[in-house]
Amino acid sequence: MPDSNLVIFMSHAGEDKERFVIKFSEYLLSKGIDVWLDKWEMLPGDSLVEKIFEEGLKNATAVIVVLSKNSINKKWVKEELKTAIIKRINTDSKLIPIILDNLQRNELPQAIQDTVWETITDTNNFIQSADRIIASLYGQKTKPNIGNLPEYANSEIEKVPNLTKIDTLVLKQICEIGIKNGFLFADGTKVLFELNKYEIPQDDIMDSIKILDGRYFIKASFDSMGFSHANVTVFGFQEYAKIFLPNYEDFKFAVASFLINNPPDFQESDIIAKELSIPLVIVNHIIDLFEENDFLKTQKLSGNTTIVFNISPELKRKLT
Repeated sequence: MPDSNLVIFMSHAGEDKERFVIKFSEYLLSKGIDVWLDKWEMLPGDSLVEKIFEEGLKNATAVIVVLSKNSINKKWVKEELKTAIIKRINTDSKLIPIILDNLQRNELPQAIQDTVWETITDTNNFIQSADRIIASLYGQKTKPNIGNLPEYANSEIEKVPNLTKIDTLVLKQICEIGIKNGFLFADGTKVLFELNKYEIPQDDIMDSIKILDGRYFIKASFDSMGFSHANVTVFGFQEYAKIFLPNYEDFKFAVASFLINNPPDFQESDIIAKELSIPLVIVNHIIDLFEENDFLKTQKLSGNTTIVFNISPELKRKLT
């Protein structure tokens, strides 16, 4: 059923009726919008002025004026347009120009040059334009609904200092793959696969990997296929652990205490990890951190074990 609250007056030239106006009006009717079209509303003997101005335009809630090479200079169209403009000023009714025949802006009536119009270049292909006009008539915008943010934007994550959220997520993923591996190494394919869940654009991931490499959080390797793998540096894992390992400071204190309080034959990282119930990968990192600070010396063995020797008094002082 037509919308009884919405009546459209179609202002046009007779020459445009068959090629466009009737088809367009029929489409509006099919969408439940009533249309006042002279062909349908006027009978022989009716007064043109009375029917058009006192019935059609007076009762219309909106006017669509079809401007073309045919109608642009038509007296009746000009008069209908004047009435529609006055009605818009007095009642806030809508006035929607449809432009045919590639009319240029300077060819249009001055009074509608500040009005948004709908241009239709093919009079047999007007559905999209008609739907936009229908949306306008009902006060609806055709702008698509706002979707959900990418998962990385929704992630509540504390950022590593001087890194973006994406940089932090990439570093976190590389470190966590390394922890699962038992040594701080992450295969590139695995890293990219795990980061898929955050919906981060591939180019942004690669930018982050290069930034993390340049800032010495990781050592990244590339081959002909792209990102190959990454090793986490001592600095990079320390920055990760400060935020994402709640017991990190306790782990460091426990490893340092164990090294100071136990004899040399206990100074192997696998023994320390077992005695303290701390993952070996974290114990090895802490020992590497101590070595970088000149608190001790190490020797790497096969099987991911590190031997500690030459413990400096500085390490003991750090505990007091």
